Amino acid sequence: MIIKFEGIKGEKMLEKFFKLKQNNTDVKTEITAGITTFMTMAYILAVNPSILSEAGMDANAVLIATCLASFIGTLCMAFMANMPFALSAGMGLNAYMAYTIVSGQGVSWQMALFAVFIEGMVNSGFVSSNIIEPMQYIPLLDNSDIFIKKEEIIQKIKEVE
Repeated sequence: MIIKFEGIKGEKMLEKFFKLKQNNTDVKTEITAGITTFMTMAYILAVNPSILSEAGMDANAVLIATCLASFIGTLCMAFMANMPFALSAGMGLNAYMAYTIVSGQGVSWQMALFAVFIEGMVNSGFVSSNIIEPMQYIPLLDNSDIFIKKEEIIQKIKEVE
């Protein structure tokens, strides 16, 4: 089955709004890319509620929140930045919150979620105030001396034996 995209209602509007020709693309390519991106990220809709429900959150509420946040974030990226990026939940932070903070340290999921919210606000403040840009000129500390070389570890093991 071949899907033809020629003559799609609003094709000219999409071309004009997103400057498709200027970006060397067309409606067919963007629709194909959108479907591919969705299929690549769809696992988040199943995994995120599963992870956060283990922290005590309602799985259905997490599913709805994940869908809404992904939808709104992706629309903002499309219409405000004109960038073809899909946004969704960060799975690493969710797993850290659920398994390390809530399950491991006994913090309530409400307090952990509040900490994530504060982190997001601080990050947004840094980004919107351009405080991040000057930080790239701060020289990095050479931490190479804090790492123990493999040979030193082997030597210490042999000394213990």
